[in-house]
Amino acid sequence: MGERGICAALSIMKRCGVPILDDSLGGLSPELPTTVIGPSGAGRTVLTLELLHATISRGETAALITGEPPELLLRQAASLGLTLEHAIQSDLLTILELDARAAMLVRVHGVDALIEAIVEAAGTPGTLVIEDIGKLTQEILDEVTLRGVVRRLLEVTRGSGGTTLVTSSTSRLRGTSALEQVLGDMSGAIIQLDRDDDGERTLLVNKCRMGRPLAENLRFEITTGGLRQLELHPAVREAIGNEVGETAEPTPESFDVETRPRILIAEDEHFERERIQDILGDEYDIRFAEDGFEALSALLVETPDLLLLDLVMPRVTGEEVLRSLRASGSTLPVLVTSSRVGRAADRVRMLFQGAADVMAKPVNAVELRSRVTTLLAASAGGTPKLQENDVAGLLARGKSSHCLDEDAFALLVERASEFARAYQMTSALMAVEGEPQIIDALVSVADETLRGDDAILALSEGRVLMLLVLTPPTTAQVTTRRLGEALGRARISRKALKIGLQPVNGEPLEPFKTFFDNLSPWLSVEKGRK
Repeated sequence: MGERGICAALSIMKRCGVPILDDSLGGLSPELPTTVIGPSGAGRTVLTLELLHATISRGETAALITGEPPELLLRQAASLGLTLEHAIQSDLLTILELDARAAMLVRVHGVDALIEAIVEAAGTPGTLVIEDIGKLTQEILDEVTLRGVVRRLLEVTRGSGGTTLVTSSTSRLRGTSALEQVLGDMSGAIIQLDRDDDGERTLLVNKCRMGRPLAENLRFEITTGGLRQLELHPAVREAIGNEVGETAEPTPESFDVETRPRILIAEDEHFERERIQDILGDEYDIRFAEDGFEALSALLVETPDLLLLDLVMPRVTGEEVLRSLRASGSTLPVLVTSSRVGRAADRVRMLFQGAADVMAKPVNAVELRSRVTTLLAASAGGTPKLQENDVAGLLARGKSSHCLDEDAFALLVERASEFARAYQMTSALMAVEGEPQIIDALVSVADETLRGDDAILALSEGRVLMLLVLTPPTTAQVTTRRLGEALGRARISRKALKIGLQPVNGEPLEPFKTFFDNLSPWLSVEKGRK
């Protein structure tokens, strides 16, 4: 593109006051939104804060839609020397924090209520930033509906001379091809922020509809004031210097360096993600997922060398992710990190479900590095890619009924026996006998009440076996009491039921049918008087 073409393209751009955007794109377009994608820690939030600060410094209004608590963003802005509090007090800046149910509400009721809230709070802002748009659209599976929702959001500033910036995490976008397609179709420019193996950060222009950008690739650092440009990438400097012909459209993969082990971190807490990045980021290629659904989406796209998994996450929990992976046959090593594994019994339960290792939060930096090194060394042969086509298929495997056939039940009992021999953690087999209709009701209640790793085997009419994993017979009355209460709420008497408890402690077991030879009344066991 010649000089006249470049100048014509820039004439429809609006300089935004953020040097790295002005130097790469020539500013932002008042007509078409700009999309910024990148992994956690690459600088998306810093760029957002810098753009908001530049807008209000010109006396223009700005609005931010975010899933992060405003006080955290304000503290981060202050640490960068970007003061935003006064703009909120003077109504120049509006920050709208998304409700945890925002994605569900948008799916059920549409996006009009959110747009009305934006207009009511901020009018038509000079700059609108929608941070991690996938959090708003993650429950919309139909592409036509998704396209309509995104279009309505991106039209808030159209016709007013205002600009719109949309951000998205790389892993969320890769796991949602429809959103990637929609943003690709609607955005005037798409830029990728990345962080390479040496900690250097790069801005890459993936797409620009307003003509060839001033620079397609910039190196930058995060300093006081925001993103600061370093020197141009040598290959891009040469390409920009050539005014004849078109250059190939760069992609993020063109600059990927895959020499380091890749670790996927499934963690919904922002500060915890940043802390793990600080501990492991210099040695490993770190990717983030902000909940279990996003983690499974990322795993369908590419298989990391290790998964660090939090247990308490929105939408899909860590336990559901772990069960889904193991039910699909995946051998991916999983290191569980959670505040809910403080007891030895809780940690062993995670090992039983298929975790390679377990750590209680807050994790110790030295211990985390050591365990990551050990797990990566043990899995150096690599992990096969998942065979499922979508997240729903994976979750269906992990959320199957507790009711198993005899072969699957026997395999689980054998695994419990192996754990008993290895860790001296006893499980229990519960045999229950009674009238067929009451046993059917008990099976239904148990299927909803038992923990994820427990199992049910219905034998002949009127007989059922239950495996209570890592629950010894001496404490099984807690489970029987819970089941009994559930039967009582359904107005079903357990007086006629008989029950027996058999330890699974690593010793050889008799055939299942022999467990019904010596049974006691249910109520006596439920009350702990067997």
